[in-house]
Amino acid sequence: MKENKTLEKMLETIAEVFSESTSCFGLYEPKVPEKLVEKHKKNV
Repeated sequence: MKENKTLEKMLETIAEVFSESTSCFGLYEPKVPEKLVEKHKKNV
């Protein structure tokens, strides 16, 4: 079970670093897709 938690933490860290580094370049803004998903859910 320790392996799963370690892998999970690694993936979370990678995701955080990726989103932070790409948002610096303006390629990825995490809030925008979330808002689009919320609008889509409301329309359906």
